[in-house]
Amino acid sequence: MHPDLTVGGTQPVEHLRRVVPDHVLVQGRLRSGAALALEVSGGRTPDAPFRAEIRGERGSLTLLGGGPRGFQASWLRLDRDDAQETLDEAGTGELPEAVVNVARVYAAFAADVRGGGSTVPGFEDAVRLSHLVDDAIRSSDERRTVEPSASWPG
Repeated sequence: MHPDLTVGGTQPVEHLRRVVPDHVLVQGRLRSGAALALEVSGGRTPDAPFRAEIRGERGSLTLLGGGPRGFQASWLRLDRDDAQETLDEAGTGELPEAVVNVARVYAAFAADVRGGGSTVPGFEDAVRLSHLVDDAIRSSDERRTVEPSASWPG
């Protein structure tokens, strides 16, 4: 949707051609038979919030938030069946809004390292996600359902 990029803060101003998609639509069926519809859209205006919805037979979850830099750079709110819960308030102190969620991830990572836990995504998760993206592209290219090339989720 936005193939040309302008790199801010460069002199002279640089103009680049986008090499990754900035708008992706995925429709599929999960192994359980549940339907999946996903839209990822980049290049949106700063006031366009992040929104992720999961709707099922027994209820719904909606994750809302996102500042101008994306969902990970602002406060998050989780709605469970339309009941609101604010996330990321505890333990953030006086941090600027833009770093609250990233600070929480780093704190969880530090706790994992110290305690030997595994609450944040790691390298294996990144590998599985890469396989999932490759499988979605292959399914689209071949216009057919494909078997996963790696277990998901692990």
